Parts: sequence; C-alpha cells; structure tokens
Amino acid sequence: MELKSTKSRNEILSLLKKQSAPIAASEIFKKLMSKKITLSTVYRTLEAFSKNGVVKKEVQQNGTAVYYLASNEHCHILECKNCHNTIRLKYCPYDNANDRIKKETNFLVDEENVVIYGLCKNCSKKK
Repeated sequence: MELKSTKSRNEILSLLKKQSAPIAASEIFKKLMSKKITLSTVYRTLEAFSKNGVVKKEVQQNGTAVYYLASNEHCHILECKNCHNTIRLKYCPYDNANDRIKKETNFLVDEENVVIYGLCKNCSKKK
C-alpha cells in the first residue's frame, strides 16, 4: 500500500531524516508544534510509516516507544539507563559475532537492531 503524501507526513518524515538517534512521538510533536501538527496526527503517521516499512519502532527500557527511519542497514543504539539519552553507533560491534553465527549454525543474520544499556559520560561522572 502506497502512503498518500500529506503536509503533516512530509514534515514528520523530514524531521526523522534529520535525527541521528531514535526519537519519541512526544519529541516529534514538540519539535513540530509550530507547524500545527497534533499529537494524534504524529501517532497516526508513525503507525502508518511503521506498517509501510518507512520507520522502525523500538520500545526503550523505560517503556517509551521511539522511532527511526528504516534502512537496509542495521543499527546499534547506546541508551543511558539514567537520563535515557541515546547515541546511534555508526558501525556494527557484532560483525565478528555474525560471522561466527553463520559459520557455526549456517544462519545468516540479515537484520540486527540492538540497544545497549549503560551510563553516558555525564551520568557516569555524577555517580
């Protein structure tokens, strides 16, 4: 099913393209408030994008759903357990593990989305 292009969808898609890390619907709403896009429109659009493979949805440890553009490449995200800031890695720390999985089990990993939890630099300084 092809998605109809609307002003709201285009604004949300444009914002998602600029993000370096997954973002919650509430944050999208806050960033697009000046565009007069309602929170329900953000949620409906993200759901439509998710169903059509435009975005991927992940649920963080604190229960918040976050969204990011789908692509052919997998991603790995670092999430601070204290402040919940996220960093998207630009490389795969599991390349060797995927090779080993294939060698030992003949299973080919073709998609991989991992959230790695810990403390960010600022939060680890506070402890």
